[in-house]
Amino acid sequence: MNPVKKIFQLAFVAILGVVALTGCSGGDDRDAKTATSALINENKNIVAFGHISVQQLLDKLDYKHLPKAGALLTGELSSWESSVDFSKPVYFAVQAPFALDGSPELTYMLFDVKDKDSLIDKFNGMGYESTESGDIQCFNNGDVGIGIRNTLAILLIKGGSPDFTALLKTAFEQTEGDESTGKTQTILANNGDIVTGLNIERLFTTANTALNRLPADKQKTLNELVANGYIQTVTNFGNGKVTMKASNLFNDKLKDLLFFKEDPQASVVKKLGSGNAWMGMSANVDVRKMESFLADFAPEGQQKLNGILPGEAAFALAMMGDNPFTQMFSGQFGLVFTGNPGSGMGMIPQFNFFLGLGAKGEFINEQASMYATMMGLQKQGDAFITEGMAIAPRKDGLYGFTLPENKGASLKIPSFAKDFGKKTFSMFVDFGQINVKSLELEDGMKVLEIMDTFYMTVDREGTEMVMTTKSSSSNILKQVGQFYAKVFEEKMNEMSM
Repeated sequence: MNPVKKIFQLAFVAILGVVALTGCSGGDDRDAKTATSALINENKNIVAFGHISVQQLLDKLDYKHLPKAGALLTGELSSWESSVDFSKPVYFAVQAPFALDGSPELTYMLFDVKDKDSLIDKFNGMGYESTESGDIQCFNNGDVGIGIRNTLAILLIKGGSPDFTALLKTAFEQTEGDESTGKTQTILANNGDIVTGLNIERLFTTANTALNRLPADKQKTLNELVANGYIQTVTNFGNGKVTMKASNLFNDKLKDLLFFKEDPQASVVKKLGSGNAWMGMSANVDVRKMESFLADFAPEGQQKLNGILPGEAAFALAMMGDNPFTQMFSGQFGLVFTGNPGSGMGMIPQFNFFLGLGAKGEFINEQASMYATMMGLQKQGDAFITEGMAIAPRKDGLYGFTLPENKGASLKIPSFAKDFGKKTFSMFVDFGQINVKSLELEDGMKVLEIMDTFYMTVDREGTEMVMTTKSSSSNILKQVGQFYAKVFEEKMNEMSM
């Protein structure tokens, strides 16, 4: 035989062998990302998923240099680093249905293993009960079960003393199926310190709620609206800031039916008095769409909303016929705090608020006036006065403010809150204007002392949030870690005195 021809034949056989081995390898050698993708595709009750870049977060925390705690963390983490590959993200998935307290049916965490034997020794040393299921080494302790197979580990969290060995066997089998495609694949591939995906289609179909009691035509319409719908959230920690962006990855028909509304002119700002605002909230809600959606797909929610109103208001709504909330409220709301937030601690801060009224909103004004008169409040112009505050029922809405009311000057909104009043919802806090330390907050909230700004907006495309620290020279996680290390040290010093 021609030597060249023989070489080609051998090469062809070798290639076929490699292809065959690759095709028959199953899921045993899948990494955590691929395994999670398959798990989500096989288990239709998984409604939320994502990944956490553990090593990335630890590096940003700069945990090795944390005072006191750094040595403890370094020692503990080093005992895991030889077993678990933290250079790759840890993946998670959440299985519905949810209990009344909000806890999921089952939570999964999947991670890549560096050294299987080392990890097994680790859990044995921790006193976990050990079992085997084929080639899966299983451990459990209380509400936690762990399964290890070759280079993949799966951790399960489930209450009620479940059979973790059986659950882990099923979980590993589900990681061997076809991978997810489409939006699930895109979300899993996204970069970020923390990335999450919420499958709203599965969330609705697995929910054991009043949705299941809707008429068949309504259920069909709702299923079409939420089909292939997701909410993707990406959180990143950077120098002097943390950012969070949630994207509504569902169809425009659903967005059009929801309550999203925008006001490019931010007209509510003109109704919030004057001064330098250091905190504010605003809303622009399409009340008619909100009412229609509740009436069509959540009638019990609408009844609960009516039920929280005072008797007179509930009666008035009933008398208004269709879309009573639309007739009573415009959907516009605003609240700002102004002046010096550090002055007069213990006293009411300076504020202005506005609640927009609809075409038949005079009922709200009549009720406000009636209660103010019954309480003996002094009337000054169109406003009722009490302890330096005023409530003024006016044609376009209900106004509230601290005295004196400044109508002439304009309201100054911080530059970082440039879209305040324009979106469906917006909120800002200018910590730089607040002496947070003087507020004597609980330990868990004291970290606000190092914060500078907070800003969040919500519109039909999603939610965006940015929080910054006073210093931008280092990562916000490092700053938070150092702050709490200092708080911990101070507490220890106080105890030793």
